[in-house]
Amino acid sequence: MTREYRVVCAREPDLPALAGLLTPELRDRWRSGAAAVAARVTAGRWRWRLEVVAERPEDEPLALAMAVATTIAHDGFLAGEPSPAERERLLRFTEHLRGPMSPREHLTKLLAGEVGSRALAALAAGAACDISDTAHAVEEWRSIFGRRERTSRRAGQGSIGFEAALRALGAYEGVALVSATVDGRPDGGFWFQLFLTPDLTRVVAGFGVARPRSSEGRHPQAPEWTRLDEIVLGSHPRTPAEQVAMIREQDLPDVPAGIAAGLERHLATRHWGSFGRYVNLVPDFPSPAAAGHLVAALDLARSDPYLHAVDVVTALAELAPPEAVPVLARTARRHWLRDYASDLALHAMDALLHIDTPESRAVMASLVDDEREPVRELAREVAEDPGRFW
Repeated sequence: MTREYRVVCAREPDLPALAGLLTPELRDRWRSGAAAVAARVTAGRWRWRLEVVAERPEDEPLALAMAVATTIAHDGFLAGEPSPAERERLLRFTEHLRGPMSPREHLTKLLAGEVGSRALAALAAGAACDISDTAHAVEEWRSIFGRRERTSRRAGQGSIGFEAALRALGAYEGVALVSATVDGRPDGGFWFQLFLTPDLTRVVAGFGVARPRSSEGRHPQAPEWTRLDEIVLGSHPRTPAEQVAMIREQDLPDVPAGIAAGLERHLATRHWGSFGRYVNLVPDFPSPAAAGHLVAALDLARSDPYLHAVDVVTALAELAPPEAVPVLARTARRHWLRDYASDLALHAMDALLHIDTPESRAVMASLVDDEREPVRELAREVAEDPGRFW
């Protein structure tokens, strides 16, 4: 019976170099060819995948060690949940690679760095410290303050991002933050985060920070966390229609401005999942202030596949801002890989007709006569029946 271990990593795994990380016994077994272990590397669009297959039970420790070495050397994480026995092997092999280190020792080492001196002083003064014992995979994105950080998930809680955690704690400029790999844990690819509260009395350490429902102690520069944000980004999934109904039922004040603020915040962080939730509300609560954020997002969609551009185009059609014409024109002519992105281009063309300015009409006229047949045919279809797609 075979056992397969899969690793998703940010860089191409170097199998010969990984063998050098193994224990002498496992390394000799790998290089001698005595082990029935097959390793296959495949390239995705954004990630690399390593599949290590053990053909026999006695070769499972070697396959698992190769997978763990990949997570550490190539910024990856194991796909799937290891068994209790495999967790013990993970711990032993991680200690072989990094050396044994307790969470307390690692925390002390972490806090001794240049960014942790104030947090270390707070701990020495008796500040409480919470450490979460479990975590899930992390993703990298840029925070609203320009730092490249990582989101994570704390045990039993929802996914919490860097900017949201800072808002929750008011931990802005001048307050220490630490983010680093945890050496003393078998899942060494996960990231440890530490935040110091503004009053320097409490250190929150772990794989994420719970967002409080109140704004007490919030730093004056922190973005306001409103009831609208609770509805849009709350832990209970709701459809856009349900969110619209709740907003109207509760008669929330200045909803269009709140939506524009949410778009601005999540555009800056490139947190497209949350950004899309606010985009879906624009048709029901239109605001000219949202147009600039939607135009900027659609311009980024050319290089960022995680943004659902069709929803952004639909929202722009509802607002019909003249400044959206250039980016809609580029979107209408856009190719996705080798295939014409007809659905997105169709919506962009219809949005141009919806804007209905001399500039947008000129763009549509050029699309009707475009040299590329797919663009030309789609533009003629839209022009012959304007408004059909709304």
